[in-house]
Amino acid sequence: MAAASLLAELCATPQGAGDVALWRALACARDMLGDRDEALSAYSRLLDLCQDAGERGRAELRVALLRSNRNGGGDPPLLAMARAAGGDWPERVAPLLAVTGEFAAAANLARARDAGAEDFAESVRLSSWALAAADLAGARAQAERALEAARLPRDRRYALAVLVEAHRAGGALEELCERFAVAPDLSAEAREVWIDLLRELGQAEQAMRLFESTADGRFTPEMRRELLEMCREAGAGEVLVESFRRLIAAEPAMLEWREGLARHFLERGDRQAAEAVWLELLESLRDDPGGLMRSASSLAGLGLSALAERFARQAGEQGGAVAAALFLCDLKHRLGQPDAARAALDDLRAKLAPEDPERVRLAEAYERIGRQAEAVQVLEGFRADERAEDVDMRLAWLYSQVGRDADALALWREIWEAAASLPRQRHAEDRLLNVAARIGALADIAVDLEEKIAAGAATPRERGLLVNLYTLAGDPVSAAEVLAEHARGGGGEIASLKETARVYLTCCDFRSYERTLHQLLAADPAGREDYLAQLAMSALERARPEDAKKALEELKETPGQEAGERDEFAAGVLALAGLRDEAIAAYRRALVLHPDRIEAWLLLGGCLAEEGEGKPRAVGLFQQLAEAADKDDLFTVAIDGLLNVDAPRLALEWASRAVLERIALRPEKAYLYQLPARRARSARGIPGARRGAAQEGRGASRGADLLARQRRAGLQRLPARRGALLRRARLRCRGPAPVRGPPRRAVSRRRASGQGGGARRGARQG
Repeated sequence: MAAASLLAELCATPQGAGDVALWRALACARDMLGDRDEALSAYSRLLDLCQDAGERGRAELRVALLRSNRNGGGDPPLLAMARAAGGDWPERVAPLLAVTGEFAAAANLARARDAGAEDFAESVRLSSWALAAADLAGARAQAERALEAARLPRDRRYALAVLVEAHRAGGALEELCERFAVAPDLSAEAREVWIDLLRELGQAEQAMRLFESTADGRFTPEMRRELLEMCREAGAGEVLVESFRRLIAAEPAMLEWREGLARHFLERGDRQAAEAVWLELLESLRDDPGGLMRSASSLAGLGLSALAERFARQAGEQGGAVAAALFLCDLKHRLGQPDAARAALDDLRAKLAPEDPERVRLAEAYERIGRQAEAVQVLEGFRADERAEDVDMRLAWLYSQVGRDADALALWREIWEAAASLPRQRHAEDRLLNVAARIGALADIAVDLEEKIAAGAATPRERGLLVNLYTLAGDPVSAAEVLAEHARGGGGEIASLKETARVYLTCCDFRSYERTLHQLLAADPAGREDYLAQLAMSALERARPEDAKKALEELKETPGQEAGERDEFAAGVLALAGLRDEAIAAYRRALVLHPDRIEAWLLLGGCLAEEGEGKPRAVGLFQQLAEAADKDDLFTVAIDGLLNVDAPRLALEWASRAVLERIALRPEKAYLYQLPARRARSARGIPGARRGAAQEGRGASRGADLLARQRRAGLQRLPARRGALLRRARLRCRGPAPVRGPPRRAVSRRRASGQGGGARRGARQG
């Protein structure tokens, strides 16, 4: 408001009275504030002064948009403006009239071009507008013109769809069919539409005749299916049966025709006739187990279970024993006959050799019917002869299902030791620790690993398992000491410190986490940016905003990082700390260097809106961005920003006018037409996509919440190495809930045995 008053004073001076730039700024300011009369007066003066044709057209468009909301009768102001301006303005303004619901005016204003590649699109558009304006005659005429101009099949189908809708709206589908009937040369697409219309009108017999004449004896399977559907619609049962029988005779291996005929008989209640359709196939497939099984599957789908079982048993006798038994098991299980389902699998189990790979499928079938114990027995027998990692993992999971957790633990340990790929190793480790925690075996594993480390026989994988075990148990001190011993043994100080920091963060020991980060700052100057950023986030988690600001100040003085990224990260941290003034200043510094950062604009607007009476500042920010944005993505962000901060009605009305103006200036940008719908949804109270507005809930632990805060603060936009440690920590955090008791048992055992490392950890724990 103060800026508009100052501009008005400047325009009233002798020097400003003829300054085009001042009057343009004043008109825009009044327009944004919703001062309609003052804005119209300023635009009028601007038009008197302006000599540039492009700027005059834009000002005239804004005047028409301002007056549109006041239209009390007669032609819409946009229509009058386009006719008066001439040139290409009618074509630019026509879409605006359509967007605002003035379809009749849009259709009258737009001019269908003569020949050319764009004639089809223009005619389709005019037809749609005329149809929306209830001008059925105009809609039909333009649809026919589009059909004539269409060169591609897809374009012809679209034009035909518009033509059909124009006739359906007037109840003239029969008239359209008559026109198709007398047309000298119909395209294939038009014939398809004609057939569909005849079916819609209930003239199935005529549609069948037309379809058969169109096919000219060259029927594809899809065309045959359509013809049979027409027979059903026409109620021609005898014709339908005869058609199916012809198809079966011509293609006996095509089971779809038998299914269709059998289904027809079943719908009529003639089960015997339906079975007869398939019995005639039984003899011809006697030596084809694959065909018998496919037929059995079709019969099961039709509900002819007894006949399906007969086909399956014959397939089993002809070499398809496995497929037949599995099919019979599933069939009996669905029919509610569990004993019969198990008997089918037991028969197959007796026939298969212990090393037969089909035993894996047999075990899966036992699982499906709820017989996990038998599945375990089958896999154990197979595993004795053949070893496969997938089979071992399945068996380990089944052990837990049947209550054999000790066996599951041993097998997971074996899988973990043998796993070659990192994902498999991590999965096996997670399952191993989960099962061990459940049965109270974590202590035994810890003792075993500690003894190996003390003897110098532990592998890096085993050392990592011990660290993760202590982390899971909530004992970061023991985990850190394992890592420190490894570093002293030549394992690498920096890597050990990073892993130690990960452990402390996972266990939510933030003081130790920060102490480790300070050690990393001294030991690894190259990673200074990462460590300072993590220190800032940790201080924020401990509700120490001053410490966070101190870390950010040090980060600003660190050379090597781009200033805009640094400011954006700092702004995110300061905003989370509630220091909105500092956050706003940091966002502004970042946007000076990177004005195309979409998220930064939205976050800045959010900070402004949350700062007491700062909502008008946020609204002004997004209005100015929309006014000055040359790129459409920034313009879209500005409109979204106004919706996100719940801008007042006058500001949203200005946003609607700005969107319409943008469409008029760039009518070829299809994505701009989505913005009025988004604005309309917001006006109806349907929230749009509010980027960055949703508040993330706190996680199961404060450590998880810290990681969520880091993502919100913008760590993901920093260089690839930044935040890598914390992202790894987040991945490793996923697992069972901490189990605190058993590891202390392990420590006490080590202390009782007089072994140093465990004794030290035991003393620290308590």
